[in-house]
Amino acid sequence: MAKINSGNSEADNVSNSQENQVTKIHRIVEHVFEEHRKFVVIGMTGRIGSGCTTASDLLCKDFSDLELLQPSLTDISSREDREYAIIHKHAKSNWEPFLKIAARDAIVTYVINKDASELSKWIKFFFDITDNNMITEFEAQYNSLCTLELKATNDKFLKFCNSRKNYIKKKNKKELYVYLKETLPVFSGRLKDLLSSITKSRDSYTLLFQWFGNNIRTSGDCLNSNGTGVHYFELAERINSFIKIYRECCESERCCIVIDSIKTPLEASYLRDRYSAFYLLAMNIDENVRFSRLNDVVGLTRMQILQADICEYPKHLKALKEFIKDYNEVENNQGESAEDNEWKVYEKYKKWFGESSQVIKNFAHQNVEECVQKADIHISSSDSVGNFFDLKKKIVRYITLIMHPGIVLPTSVERCMQIAFSAKVNSGCASRQIGAVVTDSSFNLRSIGWNDPPECVESCVYRNLEYIASGNDSLAYSNYERGVDSETNSKQFFEHLKERYKAFPEEDIKDRYPIFCFKDEYNSFSNTNNQVHTRALHGEEKAFLSIIKHGGKDVDGGFLFTTSSPCELCAKKAYDLGISNIYYIEPYPGITQAHVLGVGNYKDKPIPAYHLFTGAIGRAYTKIYTPVFPAKDELEWRGFTKNNKTRNKAVNETTMNSNGQSQEESAQDKVASASGKEELSTVTTMKTR
Repeated sequence: MAKINSGNSEADNVSNSQENQVTKIHRIVEHVFEEHRKFVVIGMTGRIGSGCTTASDLLCKDFSDLELLQPSLTDISSREDREYAIIHKHAKSNWEPFLKIAARDAIVTYVINKDASELSKWIKFFFDITDNNMITEFEAQYNSLCTLELKATNDKFLKFCNSRKNYIKKKNKKELYVYLKETLPVFSGRLKDLLSSITKSRDSYTLLFQWFGNNIRTSGDCLNSNGTGVHYFELAERINSFIKIYRECCESERCCIVIDSIKTPLEASYLRDRYSAFYLLAMNIDENVRFSRLNDVVGLTRMQILQADICEYPKHLKALKEFIKDYNEVENNQGESAEDNEWKVYEKYKKWFGESSQVIKNFAHQNVEECVQKADIHISSSDSVGNFFDLKKKIVRYITLIMHPGIVLPTSVERCMQIAFSAKVNSGCASRQIGAVVTDSSFNLRSIGWNDPPECVESCVYRNLEYIASGNDSLAYSNYERGVDSETNSKQFFEHLKERYKAFPEEDIKDRYPIFCFKDEYNSFSNTNNQVHTRALHGEEKAFLSIIKHGGKDVDGGFLFTTSSPCELCAKKAYDLGISNIYYIEPYPGITQAHVLGVGNYKDKPIPAYHLFTGAIGRAYTKIYTPVFPAKDELEWRGFTKNNKTRNKAVNETTMNSNGQSQEESAQDKVASASGKEELSTVTTMKTR
């Protein structure tokens, strides 16, 4: 009997050891995934009216409050249905509501330090308020909102922001956490209502806070627009202080944060450099839908929308021209000349956006166009208003992939756009890199392209003013540029380039050659603004030519993917080739869709359909679609073994023995076998495998 008891005990140890091993591995795997879920920062970006705030608010909801459509369990007809079922199942078990940091709240921490009289002076100036009673009313209501207690807590937060190590007592951090999460958003909302009621304008709050933000990045002061521009990280640093407090004081073990919203590419870079778990998510929307939202739902006029757009897209002079045109149409009814009104609009523009140099504006002022270009994930929604089922479905997909990479595969559209994104880095354009891909109707690759000069012609990034002025490397420059073409004004243009080289500050830029853009230099020389003089082929154009040049197959009915969107010339080529669908990221500022693709016999040759891109791109594409573990191994390590029957049997045996039920006979046979413990070890090894 002693031998039997000994064997029984040894069998118990083997089973327990096996189960302990499985449990340990399970815990390790869960811990690895928990690290992915523990801390995530999403920075929203997009134009006013694109849905950044709506998406941010959705991220802050509990899973049940999202009211997602239930996946079909019976009528499954596509991969999309299967993917949605997988995403929904995972999100239901692992969804964590996000904490929201509104950029306006970060801006308000600068505003609170200002007296009511300082703010009212600027409000009176900007909104042309002549009624002093209204200003007095504003100051009284602002002072009642901005209490001494609020200012004292804000001062504590500023002390935290300005301390090098961000050291502060734990008790005070909890106080600041409540202030940032609850008190500050309420104050911001009331300030918004106050401004709207005083100015009698729905857009006053937006314009004023755009101005505040630009000033903070320019001078570090929300009321000073005449700085040096060295504070371009100021607002990002303030937002980072929010993140630090949220991360340390969050009630949940996980800390997921969404920032609504990021408006400059440098702010995105600042956060991306500090947090590997940071993702810039761009909300893209059809221009007509965006205008409808702002006009019909928010109540903004076209003039007010254009004013906000100018601030977000500072380089888009076209927007300013449209603004002037609309302004003239309104004002001309009063008998004033277009020239007078154009000057008035220019003065209004100067009043709002300051007279700081364009160089400073490039760094300190909003630039949503560049933010969208640098985004990790793009979401375009077909929802206009209502329950936002399409938007919620897409948000949950990409948040789930961030939390559990590789749980589903990239879409065909994502895969092709990622190739276009990779292709664009081959571009030697000194201004902007664009990539393009052409596929057949089954998403099979037919050609790729990027904006660059024709084959055997040197890229712009390898040409510079120093070499052309000294006569070096003549093969990289045209006869016209070198001043040797006797039939044109090339000599004068050559002198222009030499003068430009003399202006190059070699003492300040010792590590780079003075590269130049021929188109810009020629337009400056000839005092024109002609886009024809570009040296490069467009990315889409190069992809089209590659098909023809190398005898590619017919792409009639195929698709075009571009990291921008086709200009008028490329759109015509796409139409002629029979491209049926165009997927793009950022709209080209032209009349492509309205004019070039708005005419023709649609029955004989349908015009291409335009689609705003939805998906991950660049580093995010690789990151969220690369599984942490192979799916088969993950399930096995979490307890779903290759031979689950064997494992279940071991579990049952362990359970029976621990309850004192007889397994003595089986154990005695194992112990009494010829190989003894060696055989028992072999059995254990087989079970583990």
